[in-house]
Amino acid sequence: MKGFDPGLLDGVFGEKTEAALFKYQKASKIPADKLAGKVTWNELFA
Repeated sequence: MKGFDPGLLDGVFGEKTEAALFKYQKASKIPADKLAGKVTWNELFA
């Protein structure tokens, strides 16, 4: 995920995925809520 390691790609939103998402959100200066909501998805695919 854009340089942040979510761990094994197993289809489960686990601890490593959540941590990678949180780090990505903080680095992207978007709300760091650990949720892959509309703002996060829009930033990921911008």
